[in-house]
Amino acid sequence: MVLKEYIKYKYQSKILQRVVKGTSWNVVGTVIFQVSSLMISIILANILGKNDFGEISFIRNTYIMLGQFACLGIDVAVTKYISEWSTTNRVYIQKLLRISRRSVVISGLITTTVLIIFSNDIVERWFNHNTNTNSLLCGVGLIIVNALYFYQNGVLSGFHSFKEIAKIEVFRAVLIILMPLVGAYWYGVNGALLGYIIMGGCSYFITEKIIVEKIKKYKTKPAKIDKNIFLVLVKFSLPVFTSGLFVISAIWGCNVLLINNENKFGEIGVFNIALTWKNLILFIPLLLSKVFFPILSELYAKKDYVNFNKLTLYFKVAIVLISIGISIFMTLCSELILSLYGNEFVGHGTVLNYIAYATSFQALAIVFAQSILSTGNTKIAFYLNTIWAVSVIIIFALLPKSALGLSQAYFYSYLMHWLISLFYYLYFRYTVYTNQIDRELNLNP
Repeated sequence: MVLKEYIKYKYQSKILQRVVKGTSWNVVGTVIFQVSSLMISIILANILGKNDFGEISFIRNTYIMLGQFACLGIDVAVTKYISEWSTTNRVYIQKLLRISRRSVVISGLITTTVLIIFSNDIVERWFNHNTNTNSLLCGVGLIIVNALYFYQNGVLSGFHSFKEIAKIEVFRAVLIILMPLVGAYWYGVNGALLGYIIMGGCSYFITEKIIVEKIKKYKTKPAKIDKNIFLVLVKFSLPVFTSGLFVISAIWGCNVLLINNENKFGEIGVFNIALTWKNLILFIPLLLSKVFFPILSELYAKKDYVNFNKLTLYFKVAIVLISIGISIFMTLCSELILSLYGNEFVGHGTVLNYIAYATSFQALAIVFAQSILSTGNTKIAFYLNTIWAVSVIIIFALLPKSALGLSQAYFYSYLMHWLISLFYYLYFRYTVYTNQIDRELNLNP
């Protein structure tokens, strides 16, 4: 009887249909892109060797983090408000997009300019001459390219345009194999970085064309910049940006400590392989969050707490089954995975194991964070990310400055992060249930 009711609900629920449809498209696009990313990392490691592979990994990851910084948390804000306003305040969406796009572009240009001006000092003081200024400057365009990628992805998620996102990811998957590989073969580290920039630029123009077509369907006049919309954007984005800033600073700081050991970029190369496979665990939780977050935001705005709680439950079950299953696979095959990258990387299987365990806790924390963030409560994201950032730096400071030490620091800090997220979520869930009961009593006095 229970199974019969579940099947009936499964096929009749419009909400679940939206989740399944959105997730299906995201799975297709993300799987293809992640497989391509794994392939290119293996090929680049064999072409460049351990040290050069570590260098390009460090520079590229630095620019991805700076891209997130330049995005100012606006990607999360546009997802939330586009989803909420798509059926009620379409003019507001145009105003939001106009302000948010300009903000991301200006922020990206400022960040890029600052890095160019201080590039020599960064190489001398922070990298201890372990890299050269030319390599740092060759990839500087990745800052604004990554910032615009995060922003555009947030916009399409807000429109629930998961099919379009999947197509873009397939397009990026083809480019990520061609561009960096050709560049690395002919020009080494600098060529690979230029290949990543070209890939990002092509992706931007394709995505922007899709967004423009989405806006045209609204058939509204071009909107002027609205001060109130700007304040709404700042109010939501600022805590998200601030909390992300702590995380970015912590990750970058740990990486700087790692490259200043005796093996220079070698340890970064090993750790980056672990992070690449970490994405294999996280990619389904993250793509599910892209689908669930806008729908949860819409349900909470409508005060539909029954479906809000049901959807959160489905989210939790899916993440637990997927993340733990992939983590077990990674730990069993860790040395085999490393052997694909070359003999220089063999013997570091424990690093992959710790990252796999850490990522499982991170994936579980995503469920709690997305549920709470969908209600507009951005303060908790700030507190949780700050706690993680501080803890990973303190723990790594007490451990050996190696890939193994950093992976252990990730494990302990994410375990702490998950426990705190769990306790807060239980309190939050109790509050939602209380609101649900109060609403039912008001509707049925």
